[in-house]
Amino acid sequence: MKKIGLASPNLSESQDIRATIYTSVASRKDQPEEKQPSHNCDTITSWRIFDAIDAATVSRIVVWIRKEKITKRDIGQLNQKIDMLEKNGPDLPPKLLAGPIKSKRNKKLVSHIYKLIIHGDRMLRPLLCKGPVNMDTEYTMLLGAIEVGGVLDTDSEDAEIIRSQIAADDRLRKPHERYA
Repeated sequence: MKKIGLASPNLSESQDIRATIYTSVASRKDQPEEKQPSHNCDTITSWRIFDAIDAATVSRIVVWIRKEKITKRDIGQLNQKIDMLEKNGPDLPPKLLAGPIKSKRNKKLVSHIYKLIIHGDRMLRPLLCKGPVNMDTEYTMLLGAIEVGGVLDTDSEDAEIIRSQIAADDRLRKPHERYA
């Protein structure tokens, strides 16, 4: 055990504050330090994110961002939510991933389509699905959507068509890259 005395140099004698700190360094005698078990997690699981592409091999989300003139602030929030999705998968915090969602045309539930919820300058709701190639480890961003008055401007059935095409030919998607 080691004793350390501290004094404050900027105070008069009447204000002088002294502290005594006792320090101790403990070590285990029964096990050398290099043989102690590691507390680090050896495996890190993350979800792979893909983007559906159009005939020109451009991400459909990138096309939507350009067409809708999505602000840099909203693009940043979109990237942040996708990072969270990649890290947590379906275990995202509440109210960030919703679905399956209903079609606005026929009011039926489209079983594989979800929406990512982003509150920004506009209510971005990009549509995505698990898989469709590997349902346990990946998501595919399908279409961009904006919610106005509780209604999406894009129908989930359109996203389901794209999902079905990707399930038949996975060359219709590419690994996700951050949006700019």
